[in-house]
Amino acid sequence: MRMAIKKLFFLFLTFVILVTPLSGVDRVSAETGPNLLANGSAENATNGQPADWNQGGWGNNTRTFSYVDGGHSGSKSLQVTVSSYADGDAKWYANPVTVAPNTAYTYTDYYKSTSPTEVIVQFQDTAGAYVYRSLASPTAANDWAQTMSSFTTPANVKNVTIFHVIAGTGTLQLDDVALNTATVAPPVAPPAGTNLVPNNSLETANGAVPADWQAGGWGTNDRKFAYLGTGHAGNRSVEVVMTARTDGDASWAFASQPVTSGKQYTFSDYYKSNVATEVDAKVTLTDGTTQFVYLGTAVASSDWLRFERTFTAPANAARITVTHLLYQAGSLTTDDYNLGEYTIAGFSRALVSLTFDDSWRSIYANALPIMKKYGLACLIRISPRSPPRSLRLSSAVQRLICRLGREPRYRTLLVRMALTILQS
Repeated sequence: MRMAIKKLFFLFLTFVILVTPLSGVDRVSAETGPNLLANGSAENATNGQPADWNQGGWGNNTRTFSYVDGGHSGSKSLQVTVSSYADGDAKWYANPVTVAPNTAYTYTDYYKSTSPTEVIVQFQDTAGAYVYRSLASPTAANDWAQTMSSFTTPANVKNVTIFHVIAGTGTLQLDDVALNTATVAPPVAPPAGTNLVPNNSLETANGAVPADWQAGGWGTNDRKFAYLGTGHAGNRSVEVVMTARTDGDASWAFASQPVTSGKQYTFSDYYKSNVATEVDAKVTLTDGTTQFVYLGTAVASSDWLRFERTFTAPANAARITVTHLLYQAGSLTTDDYNLGEYTIAGFSRALVSLTFDDSWRSIYANALPIMKKYGLACLIRISPRSPPRSLRLSSAVQRLICRLGREPRYRTLLVRMALTILQS
């Protein structure tokens, strides 16, 4: 089992790190209040530079910052280009914003990029320490696309800073950046039998990505994401491709959904891949921490193949999303997701199984004629050592039973020492 425990990707920091690479921790029902970011549209300038904005980055890379003409809704926007890259990242970022503890916020921006990017929130607490959480991993976009993420602040928070970073060669352009307080819908588990996966067939688009889905990953690899025009049962599916990997993984994930702790759930999807892949449940607990549940490894398959597993939501589980992830060089395409409460399907009528142990003579002399008379099935377990020889079926009779078991008209199954005979 190769549990996909997410690595700390800001290794240069000496602060405490909290990483939750997949989005959708909170389901936001409405944004409220004004934009808390000053000059979120980047239209206001001071000395030829955008007011209330900063340039940042770390590591061994060549980064260039530009305040460019043309934007999503106005006349200006922010651009950063990384022309050579070994490690680190580069970003424009707004000034820190004072926020309230235990409060829900929504971050949005419009972006264009030539490579995948990351959205990260930095929490500074009242003691001056920093905690980081990954909110989203937007895919490359040739036209303006929106990314939206929600989060709840810790109890001891002082302020937050949001980074939309590029960590590789390419260009990232930002505009219309906003941070708002939000109303979060409480986690209410839906009725049994409901498919919890939003946009489970991936048919509904939100720009260049499927609605209620986001791509994500971690580590050193060249992960690429695609929203395809073909699918298993419909016209759309999602794909992850890696051609080079040192560590980490990549996956698409749907927005996390409310569940009931202690209940059993069944997850399934259809997939095609040229390498083995892994399926994990990411569980958000009631205290805001995250727990991962390994669901299994999916074998490589050139044709659509169904993966299915049943698992129990951990104690104190509040929300769950499930990721089918790629952790090695190769490709993975997925579609038609399902997550729902597991219900045991009972029999339509009462059933009784008849089993005869050991090699008693009375089985052949008394039981089998009755079974044959009434057309009943039974399981006979042949033992070469019991009962005592005087009461044991003779070798000739045992061979006869085995011969009958091989005849198609008896519809029998011989497995090891267990012989099932269906008498007609």
